Amino acid sequence: MKSSIAVCVVVLCLVHMAQGSTGIDSSYVQRTHGEKSTTVALGWALGSTIIPTAGGLVISGLPGGVLCLYGVLIGPSTGHFYAHQWNRGFTTVEIRTAIAGIGALASLAAFGELMSDDDDDGTSVGVIAGITLACVTSTIIYDIVTTPSSVCTYNGSLKTGKVHIVPNIDIARKRSGISIAYRF
Repeated sequence: MKSSIAVCVVVLCLVHMAQGSTGIDSSYVQRTHGEKSTTVALGWALGSTIIPTAGGLVISGLPGGVLCLYGVLIGPSTGHFYAHQWNRGFTTVEIRTAIAGIGALASLAAFGELMSDDDDDGTSVGVIAGITLACVTSTIIYDIVTTPSSVCTYNGSLKTGKVHIVPNIDIARKRSGISIAYRF
């Protein structure tokens, strides 16, 4: 139980650190006005999902669990982060985390009932785990499939005559702010 709590805390810390690193420095607006590639975005989404998940399944113990959780919870959203669709990416990370957390709690509750009831054959735990796995898998697939849409949204925002408001967060210098740019 303590290791499960530790894994959850580490994952939440990773999400928090990722949220804090969304802005860079004041030259951010000048560097990022080029169009993004759907191929690169899909590469980020697939690579950040498959590689950590597979690595986490191979590595045993807490490090493997954390790596696997990163691949499942955060990995599919990296294509959206590449395309500067921060809200879309973090929303799907939060949805997957909530589904996994609720599924884990429900499985623990069902397992507790299983241990106290001699007549129960354990199917409730399996059903809850299956439903949780199906829901998390469907959000992973949705996230990866919609990555090109995020790239198109970002590339469409580069058209002339649009105002760009970009958050700037510099953790090293402990500064934050907002940049506003107008593309002519």
